[in-house]
Amino acid sequence: LGSADFAASAEVPNQALRSVLLLTSFLVVCYAKRTSWSYAIDLDKAISTDKFRCMKEQGHSAVFIRAYDPSGQGQFDSHARDNFLNANQAGLTTEMFMTPNPRSTKSGKDQFMDLYRGLQTSGIDVNRIFVQVTSPRKWPENAQKNQAFLKDIIKAANQKHIKVGVYTNHYDWSEIMNNANIEIPYLWYWNTNGDGPQGETQKNFNDLVTFGKFEEISAKQFAKNVKVCGVYVNRSIFLGPEGQRSSTQKSVDSHPPLTNSAA
Repeated sequence: LGSADFAASAEVPNQALRSVLLLTSFLVVCYAKRTSWSYAIDLDKAISTDKFRCMKEQGHSAVFIRAYDPSGQGQFDSHARDNFLNANQAGLTTEMFMTPNPRSTKSGKDQFMDLYRGLQTSGIDVNRIFVQVTSPRKWPENAQKNQAFLKDIIKAANQKHIKVGVYTNHYDWSEIMNNANIEIPYLWYWNTNGDGPQGETQKNFNDLVTFGKFEEISAKQFAKNVKVCGVYVNRSIFLGPEGQRSSTQKSVDSHPPLTNSAA
């Protein structure tokens, strides 16, 4: 080959090598983004905008707000609207969860509709909620009845075009639902060793015990009853990039999901 021909032929592998390096760099960056951890809090008490701002400054980017209160026969949480508005004003993204009352005379559908109407009246639009399935003693001992109750909530939510996730862990799911394989899109699981900082577990999903039939892991609660900005809250991790599932009905913003996948 002449020198010109050699230079031309050498350029091909060099270009290929650069392409491989660029592709590798791109994959590394993408993986880093997918596995970056973000921090969230969850709560069931009234929190001011200043407290939420402080929590954001402490490294939290999202908040799970209780929107359904199980006291009595179950009712829309009286703090949900203000907590939502205050969290948004502080720049935190939001998720809503409901703590149902499975021993109530109200059906799962009726309790969800209480929640839905409360959100609508408050001007809050959601496309996902998490249902708390914990504390076996608060549930009937009949797993089939519990499954029917949860399915009733899911069906009612789906009719309103709202997806349902579950907040639970393998023990609670086994005791309450008898390891039922109910198809549920999202799992927010908990694993703590008690209250306070000493009860915190690892800030990743490595301790997950597989159970149920969940499509993706959305978050893990790793700390319970810890003080943040003078307020006792629970803390969770989720995979970035962060997003917002809840928005005021007047909002024209489009928000990505809290997490796309834990895989």
